Amino acid sequence: MAQPPGTSTPSAEQPGHVPPAAGSGGRRGERIALTSQVAVIGEGSIAIRPSRARLVGPAIEGALAAAAVAAIVIWLPVLPLWALLLLLLSAMLLGPMAVLGLVYNIAGASVLAEREKGSVRYQQGLLGLGLGTAELVPFRRIARLELHGSDDEPLTSGERQDLVEWEVRLVKDNGRVLPVGSALAPRPLREQARLRARRLAEALAEITGASVIEAGGAAPSPQEKPPPEGGPAAPAEEADRQRRRRRSV
Repeated sequence: MAQPPGTSTPSAEQPGHVPPAAGSGGRRGERIALTSQVAVIGEGSIAIRPSRARLVGPAIEGALAAAAVAAIVIWLPVLPLWALLLLLLSAMLLGPMAVLGLVYNIAGASVLAEREKGSVRYQQGLLGLGLGTAELVPFRRIARLELHGSDDEPLTSGERQDLVEWEVRLVKDNGRVLPVGSALAPRPLREQARLRARRLAEALAEITGASVIEAGGAAPSPQEKPPPEGGPAAPAEEADRQRRRRRSV
């Protein structure tokens, strides 16, 4: 079958390549729980949205604003002027903040990948509505997707971390790294966090056509490769050696 234009099929022998899981392409409408976020996989799009737990803050702000307005209406003849001004300012500040927060947490998105537009957009969150684009990455500028885990990163004390985080990162062709989303779990459940992050990376790779590299599997780039053992040393190191020889003589 002919491959759609603009997509690439990574080699199965590529080090660290994560092959797509069976049936991963057909789970449309799936919601993947992330750290303080949720990934919503639609038909030809992926949106990283705030989790429903983040609605608690705007709901409390809205309740306080409504209570301030009710207090003004009920005790208008009784309360002193300074108390009425304080309640009015509270309602004026908390009311708009609650509305903006509710709208963003319900309909906003921090990262949006769309196959039709051929790009991944990072929303800047202007006024809490996710308006405006902070970063626009066309699919052709995506070098790869990386899956990084903190399982092997010890604490400063040398002990292993109690919480393990797996993060999906987007790497542009100029080397710039942009985070997409992460999954956090206690160490006994680290494999579940890894699977959630992997499903997100696979779904994003299916839309963008980029390859997925898991942490520790990618080969270093030519600029990052160390000189072969026993091979010629770097010019700076060779010059330093010559200076030390002349001093010894």
